[in-house]
Amino acid sequence: MKSRYQKIDDRLDELRGWMDSNRGQVQDFASKFEMSYIYHENAIEGIVVTGPELVAALSTMDEATDSSLVPVYQEIRTLKQGIDFIRSCIANPEARLSLEMAGHLNTLLNPAPESQGYRKEPQLNHRSYLHEIARPEDIPEKMTAFFDELDGADFRELHPIDQACHLHWELMRIFPYAERTGKLVRLLSNYLLKTRGYRTVIIHATDRQRYYDALRISEEYLRMLMVDAMTNSLDNEIQYFRSSRPVPQSNYRYR
Repeated sequence: MKSRYQKIDDRLDELRGWMDSNRGQVQDFASKFEMSYIYHENAIEGIVVTGPELVAALSTMDEATDSSLVPVYQEIRTLKQGIDFIRSCIANPEARLSLEMAGHLNTLLNPAPESQGYRKEPQLNHRSYLHEIARPEDIPEKMTAFFDELDGADFRELHPIDQACHLHWELMRIFPYAERTGKLVRLLSNYLLKTRGYRTVIIHATDRQRYYDALRISEEYLRMLMVDAMTNSLDNEIQYFRSSRPVPQSNYRYR
């Protein structure tokens, strides 16, 4: 796995070279990347979102004229609020991964008052999340213990990718909230990666079943999926900038 981490670091260096040489394309790419993230995040949850629906939901706060689109618009807009919150935390050097951050993110993703607290039902309504999860009565203690673990030396000594995967695995096993826990956990995992110098990772819709299988199998299986997703994301980003304008050879190199 170390060799794959090194490959990711090398590709990340290459991407930075392309971005430095194509600064005029960075903002356009960021907007498209965010739209792609929202699309795939909803697809992972089994929610079909079209390009026009994404544009309409994000370009205006008007209600959908078609009542069938109201829940789709809500999924798009609440996720956008979550993304903006995580972005603000990344920009704030005093922010830290904590129970408070997770709780506030939950209020953005689940604005209904009845969704504010921890999960009370022992089973999940989502037909695809079939992995073992914590009993509702154990959630508060497990959440406190896990976020305390993040401050420990053992966690801090892990490679950032291992940290993100461990966070992802453990929080999905606890599954603290009844709704949108998957979206919340993936945002927190990306927060951790971004603050360690890595890029936001998109789990592609085509990997949906593999993702659910990973949550049932092992943390190592989830790590392999995450590494594949990171590599795929970097390859797609490099390809975007490479097709925009050639970069001088001297601007980047493999280590």
